[in-house]
Amino acid sequence: PSAVNAFINSAKPRAVKVYHPKLDLAGDLWFEPTVPMSRLIKRAKRVRVENETFRVASIEDLIQMKQAALKDDPSRPQDRADIESLRSRQKESRL
Repeated sequence: PSAVNAFINSAKPRAVKVYHPKLDLAGDLWFEPTVPMSRLIKRAKRVRVENETFRVASIEDLIQMKQAALKDDPSRPQDRADIESLRSRQKESRL
């Protein structure tokens, strides 16, 4: 924990990757969201995995956050792939 706090205080990241080994889930923990928190909460969907419930940002909000991450660091190929995948899901859900 002290190493994590030192990293957060020195690097001042906008977000960090997190992983829950028991549930085998990965995600981003945002310290400085690019979408207002009130909007994220209002549009989020509740997802239940085993005995845990998580709020997952809407597709539109995820795309906006991924675009902001790319703007900060254009060398993030996974964010590009995620945006393409999210846009495909967005189109499918509108059909």
